Amino acid sequence: MCATKRLTRSSNAHYDYRRLGSATFLPTHQIAPDIDNERDYVAMSLEQSGMVGKAMTIQFVPPEYGHNLAGDVFFTYGKAIILWLH
Repeated sequence: MCATKRLTRSSNAHYDYRRLGSATFLPTHQIAPDIDNERDYVAMSLEQSGMVGKAMTIQFVPPEYGHNLAGDVFFTYGKAIILWLH
């Protein structure tokens, strides 16, 4: 039996802003609310570079509007983009 190995990577990215935490006064960051925007930018940039062999969009979680632990508002359509790179 022949087994093949594949390198698998997972990534995320986001626009954010630095600030001091309200409870700890330690440096932290505030996320931009549209978390799908950066996902789309990264996928589009990779596709335009010619590095993408195949792309697939899946519904990963339900659409959601909420707050993270730091109290920052976010919204998402809940989709993930899976890219196969050359």
